[in-house]
Amino acid sequence: MMLKSAASSLLAITLALGIQSPAYADTVAQQTHHADALAPPVAAQTATSLSGLYLAATLAEAERDIPSAAEFYRQAYELEPSSERFLHSAFTMELADGRMPGALDLAAILAESGDTGMSRLTLAMDAVRQRSYRAALRELETYQTDGFGDLVSVLVGAWVFHGSGDTDEALEQLDALEGPAWVELYGAYHAGLIRMASGDVEGALRDMERAYSTDAGALRLVQGYAQALVANDQKTQAEVVLTTFLELAPFNAVILADLEALQAGQPIGHRVTTPQQGVAEVAYGLGLALGQDGAEEVGAIYLNLALFVHPEHNLACFGLARVYESLELWERAVDSYEGMGDSHPLKRTAEIRLGVLLDQLERPDEADMHLEALIEADPTDLEAINTFGTVLRFRRDFERAAEVYSLGIETITDHRREHWRLFYQRGIAFERTDRWTQAEADFLTALDLFPDQPDVLNYLAYTWVDRGEHLERSVEMLERAVEMRPESGYIVDSLGWVYFRLGRFDDAVEQLERAVILDPSQAVIHDHLGDAYWMVGRRLEARFQWSHARDLDDADEIDPEAIQRKLQRGLTREEVESVGIWPEGYEIPTMR
Repeated sequence: MMLKSAASSLLAITLALGIQSPAYADTVAQQTHHADALAPPVAAQTATSLSGLYLAATLAEAERDIPSAAEFYRQAYELEPSSERFLHSAFTMELADGRMPGALDLAAILAESGDTGMSRLTLAMDAVRQRSYRAALRELETYQTDGFGDLVSVLVGAWVFHGSGDTDEALEQLDALEGPAWVELYGAYHAGLIRMASGDVEGALRDMERAYSTDAGALRLVQGYAQALVANDQKTQAEVVLTTFLELAPFNAVILADLEALQAGQPIGHRVTTPQQGVAEVAYGLGLALGQDGAEEVGAIYLNLALFVHPEHNLACFGLARVYESLELWERAVDSYEGMGDSHPLKRTAEIRLGVLLDQLERPDEADMHLEALIEADPTDLEAINTFGTVLRFRRDFERAAEVYSLGIETITDHRREHWRLFYQRGIAFERTDRWTQAEADFLTALDLFPDQPDVLNYLAYTWVDRGEHLERSVEMLERAVEMRPESGYIVDSLGWVYFRLGRFDDAVEQLERAVILDPSQAVIHDHLGDAYWMVGRRLEARFQWSHARDLDDADEIDPEAIQRKLQRGLTREEVESVGIWPEGYEIPTMR
């Protein structure tokens, strides 16, 4: 089967799945912006009228608040069950929110009304869950899509054929897949899984080799290929595959556990043997890919379907939690992390993320107790220590942050490149608590471990200039940081501001204009650019930048009184000299 190349676009994906495009929600938000400006947070609203529910639902959808959108669309549909818009939106949002009983009810209603889109796939998944393979095939036969949806139908259908006893048809469907490399990759991977489940280990190895040759960096492909190699008595080659992956991701807990199991003669932790596990694997792979590519709501739908069919799919739990985190749905992310099995290699990482989420939910005492317990259970866990220190640092509790980072550093007997971050972050905590000698030593240690690391170069050089120390070296360091990370607005801003402080105003303007383009939401960058414009005689533009800085969301990061003074009378020599140099004989050019 040839899949259309247009399927790679997000628009094609959302249309193929019968899911509302985010662009539609954006349009609704633009049409109702006047109401949005006056309304309380969506989740706090209570709407009882149909128009009120519709407004609340569309605003929630535009804000990507899936739980609120699901609730409001459901209520709107119950008030007006004849509305296809409310029915379809309630179904989609409930699916993305993991409300499977309600989503199934709505899917059945949609199917009865003649819908041939996502409702059919959902009902097919439910049939697979219940091992009703004939019913699943009937739903898939009605599921009509283009492009991306064709791939979904073939992959799910292959596992359904396998479950119904027609493995030959399953493999024939997969072998016929044609399209971009990523399409053939999915086909080869699932063909390999089905052949492995059927006992054809040689055929499985051929399929897995084909998939692995397309993408040697995909976790599940690596696991599947290694498993096929072991099944074909090629344990040494399987170990090479796993260690090669670890060269790219040395701390991947899943592959580390697989390598340990392999070396101990135990099975690799990748088991896809039943149709339920296979269909869940289809949904997991697609959901993970979509959830990382700007279509988080669609990713959440597929990951929830994976867990619906196979609730023990721990990677789907973890992936769904990360998608919910990216949408700032902290409670949903907590639920997903808590749903992971205790023995899974990523459970520890999930527990660490739980500590961060508790802090996001403004439950700092619980967050601290949770992270402290993790560290007490394993005082050598640098990931937990680094995370707790960072949580404290973002709370501006720099004293405690430094103490926590020190706990981690004290456990290190052999300093390696990956330890640079602990020293860097402790250096920040020391600097913020006026312990400069210790801070400087940590920054220099971080650079010894990771020479030319842009964040360290930026922080240390900027602070040296602030202290009037090592000026020439600082400029060289910042120029190097910008060279290494030219798309970083805050690093480019640092270089521009240091040029300003050294009296290099034209150079400052050049860099700060770039910084504003790279990161237009930062008030401090606009403030800096306004100062630089003033010093080269561009006074109207200076006042515009200061005004804009004052009006941005993070305006509390700058001094509002200083901004007001500059708007009234401009930048004085005294103010310039309070932060840097007024070059001898320099006169601000006439307005230009």
